[in-house]
Amino acid sequence: MIADRPLGLSTGRAFAVVTMAWLALALYTNERVLPPEVLVRIVGRGGGPQMTSAQLDLMQHRGRLAYLFFPIFLAVRVAVTALVLHMFSMLLAATLPYRILFRASLWGFVAVLYGMFLRTFRIDLLGSASVTRHDLGVVPDSLAALLLTPDQSMSVLYSALSLVSVHDTLWIGIVSGLLVGFSNVRLRVGLTIAGGAWAATAIARFGLHTLTVGLIG
Repeated sequence: MIADRPLGLSTGRAFAVVTMAWLALALYTNERVLPPEVLVRIVGRGGGPQMTSAQLDLMQHRGRLAYLFFPIFLAVRVAVTALVLHMFSMLLAATLPYRILFRASLWGFVAVLYGMFLRTFRIDLLGSASVTRHDLGVVPDSLAALLLTPDQSMSVLYSALSLVSVHDTLWIGIVSGLLVGFSNVRLRVGLTIAGGAWAATAIARFGLHTLTVGLIG
């Protein structure tokens, strides 16, 4: 068992801070940049389904109701990521307390929020009138955005290249740094644990995206 150090800010307070940040970003995205009527209009321009005003109202109501469940969504996501980190720590014979892995995963979610913000901010700059359904899949800080065009954002190649991004690198840096900071684990081990967990989740994301595109196509 690796010895751990004081964690500083309590887990509960840290969880509240991250939850509020996610909620603020969701409100910015869903209420200002991509409200239901705008999102449906964008998808409709690409040949997607049209919706009645009643359906739009129901969609908006359900979206706002989902805000109440953000703490649960965050807890599940962070807990699952922490389990993946735990798996790789066990493989390296560096078994860390689960609370440390949970805290590292929690603060690592800030990098995910950064990536979400970049996507929303780009769409906000473009304006809803000029945004296409392909723009919705663009990852601005990724290798895919550097090498490919937005029209290719639904392709398998784009999905693969989008896994290499600034916010994913930031996630590895935050998680590995906190593993080192919260315990006496070596930096090399911390990087390996975080990198392994990122690779596992990246493969899962790539598979899910490929499956989704296949079903839509």
